[in-house]
Amino acid sequence: MKIVIDPRVVELVRKKNQDSLTIWMEGCGGWGGGGNQPFVRMGKPKKDQDDYDLYEVDGTQVFVRVDVEPTDDVIYVDYYKILWIERISLRGIKF
Repeated sequence: MKIVIDPRVVELVRKKNQDSLTIWMEGCGGWGGGGNQPFVRMGKPKKDQDDYDLYEVDGTQVFVRVDVEPTDDVIYVDYYKILWIERISLRGIKF
C-alpha cells in the first residue's frame, strides 16, 4: 500500500509539534443504518499499536489500522482550510 500526503499536511503536523498520523475506521450510525467511516488524527495510536501497520512518508510516521482497505492500493491524506480552520481529510479508502 502507498500513502500520499499533501505537503501542507506535513507542515501542519510539524506546526502542532507532532511527528505522526493515525488512520482508522470506526462504525457510525445514521438514519439509514450504520456504516464505517475513515478517521485521521495527529499523533500515535492511543492503544494497541500492534493493530496498526507503520509507514514512513516524508519524515512523518503514518499508523494505519490493519482493517483499513484502500480502493486502489493508495491512501491520500489531503489538507483543506476554511477561514482559519485547518483540517486533514482522507481519500481512497473503502467504506
